[in-house]
Amino acid sequence: MPGKRATTCGMCGGALRDTVADSVERYQLGLGTVIIRHVPAQECQGCGEVWWPSSSIARMEDVLSGGKRSDAMAVIAVPAYDLAAM
Repeated sequence: MPGKRATTCGMCGGALRDTVADSVERYQLGLGTVIIRHVPAQECQGCGEVWWPSSSIARMEDVLSGGKRSDAMAVIAVPAYDLAAM
């Protein structure tokens, strides 16, 4: 059923609880990188596996397909090194 959230882990069958994923998700797009933080998720109480509900995936896809720079929480400069040229 679309929109129904899972209640058990697909890996171990443990119970899932709502959380916000601590990980930082990075996506390389064109000439830049998009970082998505604090993703609403579900975490297994048994094995610790993190699952993203379809609503979080849809929000990430929206950002990646048409996110505006003005919507970003921050724009940061990241140094890049070419070790072959050093």
